Amino acid sequence: THTFYTTGLSIAVSRENSGGMFSLLLNVFSMQFLKAVGALVVVLLIFGVLVWLFERRKNPEEFGGSTVSGILSGFWWSAVTMTTVGYGDKSPRTVGGRVLALIWMFMAIIIISSFTAGIASALTLNQLQGKINGPGDLNRRDVRVGTVGKSTSAAWLDGERIDYRAFNTVAEGLDALSDGRLEAM
Repeated sequence: THTFYTTGLSIAVSRENSGGMFSLLLNVFSMQFLKAVGALVVVLLIFGVLVWLFERRKNPEEFGGSTVSGILSGFWWSAVTMTTVGYGDKSPRTVGGRVLALIWMFMAIIIISSFTAGIASALTLNQLQGKINGPGDLNRRDVRVGTVGKSTSAAWLDGERIDYRAFNTVAEGLDALSDGRLEAM
Protein backbone atom coordinates (compact mmCIF):
# COMPACT_ATOMS: atom_id res chain seq x y z
CA THR A 1 0.00 0.00 0.00
CA HIS A 2 0.96 3.60 -0.38
CA THR A 3 0.93 6.03 2.47
CA PHE A 4 -1.89 8.50 2.33
CA TYR A 5 -0.83 10.63 5.28
CA THR A 6 2.67 11.68 6.28
CA THR A 7 3.75 14.13 8.90
CA GLY A 8 6.92 15.50 10.38
CA LEU A 9 8.22 18.14 12.73
CA SER A 10 9.33 21.44 11.26
CA ILE A 11 10.69 24.32 13.25
CA ALA A 12 10.69 27.84 11.85
CA VAL A 13 13.27 30.23 13.28
CA SER A 14 14.10 33.82 12.40
CA ARG A 15 17.25 34.79 10.56
CA GLU A 16 18.44 36.75 13.57
CA ASN A 17 18.57 33.43 15.40
CA SER A 18 21.86 32.59 13.69
CA GLY A 19 23.83 34.68 16.16
CA GLY A 20 25.21 37.35 13.83
CA MET A 21 28.74 38.71 13.70
CA PHE A 22 29.44 38.12 17.40
CA SER A 23 28.64 34.43 16.99
CA LEU A 24 30.86 34.34 13.92
CA LEU A 25 33.77 35.80 15.88
CA LEU A 26 33.17 33.34 18.72
CA ASN A 27 33.35 30.45 16.25
CA VAL A 28 36.54 31.73 14.63
CA PHE A 29 38.25 32.62 17.90
CA SER A 30 37.04 29.58 19.80
CA MET A 31 39.20 27.57 22.18
CA GLN A 32 39.67 24.99 19.43
CA PHE A 33 40.91 27.71 17.07
CA LEU A 34 43.29 29.13 19.68
CA LYS A 35 44.64 25.64 20.38
CA ALA A 36 45.23 25.16 16.65
CA VAL A 37 47.10 28.47 16.44
CA GLY A 38 49.16 27.49 19.49
CA ALA A 39 50.00 24.12 17.93
CA LEU A 40 50.94 25.88 14.71
CA VAL A 41 53.31 28.21 16.58
CA VAL A 42 54.93 25.20 18.27
CA VAL A 43 55.42 23.44 14.91
CA LEU A 44 56.86 26.63 13.41
CA LEU A 45 59.22 26.90 16.36
CA ILE A 46 60.32 23.25 16.05
CA PHE A 47 61.18 23.66 12.38
CA GLY A 48 62.79 27.03 13.12
CA VAL A 49 65.04 25.44 15.75
CA LEU A 50 65.88 22.53 13.44
CA VAL A 51 66.87 24.77 10.53
CA TRP A 52 68.89 26.93 12.94
CA LEU A 53 70.73 23.82 14.18
CA PHE A 54 71.64 22.86 10.61
CA GLU A 55 72.54 26.36 9.43
CA ARG A 56 74.01 28.27 12.39
CA ARG A 57 77.66 27.39 11.67
CA LYS A 58 77.72 27.28 7.84
CA ASN A 59 75.21 30.10 7.26
CA PRO A 60 75.82 32.54 10.16
CA GLU A 61 74.85 35.65 8.19
CA GLU A 62 71.24 34.40 7.99
CA PHE A 63 70.91 32.14 11.04
CA GLY A 64 73.79 33.25 13.26
CA GLY A 65 74.20 35.64 16.14
CA SER A 66 72.96 34.82 19.60
CA THR A 67 70.95 31.67 20.22
CA VAL A 68 67.71 33.64 20.55
CA SER A 69 68.45 35.67 17.42
CA GLY A 70 69.26 32.52 15.43
CA ILE A 71 66.14 30.68 16.62
CA LEU A 72 63.98 33.72 15.81
CA SER A 73 65.53 33.78 12.34
CA GLY A 74 64.67 30.09 11.98
CA PHE A 75 61.12 30.79 13.18
CA TRP A 76 60.82 33.59 10.62
CA TRP A 77 62.11 31.28 7.87
CA SER A 78 59.66 28.52 8.81
CA ALA A 79 56.70 30.97 8.85
CA VAL A 80 57.66 32.55 5.52
CA THR A 81 58.18 29.12 3.97
CA MET A 82 54.92 27.74 5.36
CA THR A 83 52.86 30.62 3.99
CA THR A 84 54.65 30.31 0.60
CA VAL A 85 55.58 33.99 0.76
CA GLY A 86 59.23 33.12 0.25
CA TYR A 87 60.90 36.51 0.73
CA GLY A 88 64.29 34.92 0.09
CA ASP A 89 65.94 36.77 2.97
CA LYS A 90 66.62 33.44 4.71
CA SER A 91 67.37 30.19 2.93
CA PRO A 92 69.15 27.02 4.02
CA ARG A 93 72.47 26.26 2.33
CA THR A 94 73.51 23.00 4.00
CA VAL A 95 72.33 19.60 2.75
CA GLY A 96 70.57 18.92 6.06
CA GLY A 97 68.90 22.32 5.99
CA ARG A 98 67.72 21.84 2.41
CA VAL A 99 66.33 18.36 3.12
CA LEU A 100 64.53 19.80 6.14
CA ALA A 101 63.24 22.66 3.94
CA LEU A 102 61.88 20.19 1.39
CA ILE A 103 60.09 18.19 4.08
CA TRP A 104 58.76 21.41 5.64
CA MET A 105 57.45 22.73 2.31
CA PHE A 106 55.28 19.67 1.74
CA MET A 107 54.15 19.47 5.36
CA ALA A 108 53.30 23.17 5.34
CA ILE A 109 51.01 22.78 2.32
CA ILE A 110 49.04 20.14 4.22
CA ILE A 111 48.98 22.20 7.43
CA ILE A 112 47.82 25.40 5.67
CA SER A 113 45.15 23.47 3.76
CA SER A 114 43.85 21.91 6.97
CA PHE A 115 43.90 25.24 8.77
CA THR A 116 42.00 26.93 5.94
CA ALA A 117 39.43 24.12 5.86
CA GLY A 118 38.93 24.43 9.61
CA ILE A 119 38.29 28.16 9.40
CA ALA A 120 35.92 27.68 6.45
CA SER A 121 34.03 25.02 8.42
CA ALA A 122 33.70 27.29 11.43
CA LEU A 123 32.35 30.09 9.25
CA THR A 124 29.94 27.79 7.41
CA LEU A 125 28.65 26.16 10.58
CA ASN A 126 28.00 29.61 12.00
CA GLN A 127 25.71 30.31 9.06
CA LEU A 128 23.95 26.94 9.35
CA GLN A 129 23.58 26.72 13.10
CA GLY A 130 21.97 29.12 15.48
CA LYS A 131 20.42 29.13 18.90
CA ILE A 132 17.83 26.54 17.81
CA ASN A 133 19.12 23.67 15.70
CA GLY A 134 16.58 20.98 16.49
CA PRO A 135 13.81 19.80 18.80
CA GLY A 136 16.23 19.36 21.71
CA ASP A 137 16.86 23.12 21.79
CA LEU A 138 13.19 23.94 22.37
CA ASN A 139 13.13 22.83 26.02
CA ARG A 140 15.52 25.53 27.21
CA ARG A 141 14.02 28.17 29.47
CA ASP A 142 15.34 31.07 27.35
CA VAL A 143 13.59 29.95 24.13
CA ARG A 144 10.14 31.38 23.33
CA VAL A 145 8.19 28.75 21.37
CA GLY A 146 4.87 29.01 19.57
CA THR A 147 2.56 26.57 17.79
CA VAL A 148 -0.98 26.26 16.54
CA GLY A 149 -3.22 25.49 19.51
CA LYS A 150 -4.89 22.07 19.79
CA SER A 151 -2.62 20.62 17.09
CA THR A 152 -0.36 17.59 16.89
CA SER A 153 2.57 19.92 17.52
CA ALA A 154 0.89 21.29 20.65
CA ALA A 155 0.33 17.73 21.88
CA TRP A 156 3.98 16.89 21.22
CA LEU A 157 5.17 20.03 23.05
CA ASP A 158 2.87 19.15 25.98
CA GLY A 159 4.31 15.63 26.03
CA GLU A 160 7.83 17.04 26.10
CA ARG A 161 6.83 19.57 28.77
CA ILE A 162 7.92 22.49 26.65
CA ASP A 163 6.23 25.82 27.36
CA TYR A 164 4.71 27.45 24.29
CA ARG A 165 2.35 30.13 23.18
CA ALA A 166 -0.69 28.90 21.22
CA PHE A 167 -1.87 30.65 18.04
CA ASN A 168 -5.05 30.21 16.02
CA THR A 169 -3.21 29.93 12.70
CA VAL A 170 0.27 29.26 11.39
CA ALA A 171 0.29 32.76 9.85
CA GLU A 172 -0.28 34.37 13.27
CA GLY A 173 2.60 32.38 14.73
CA LEU A 174 4.94 33.23 11.86
CA ASP A 175 4.05 36.91 12.26
CA ALA A 176 4.99 36.65 15.96
CA LEU A 177 8.24 34.96 14.92
CA SER A 178 9.13 37.69 12.44
CA ASP A 179 8.21 40.39 14.99
CA GLY A 180 10.62 38.88 17.51
CA ARG A 181 7.96 37.75 19.99
CA LEU A 182 8.98 34.12 19.37
CA GLU A 183 12.23 32.37 18.61
CA ALA A 184 10.69 29.19 17.21
CA MET A 185 7.36 28.29 15.66
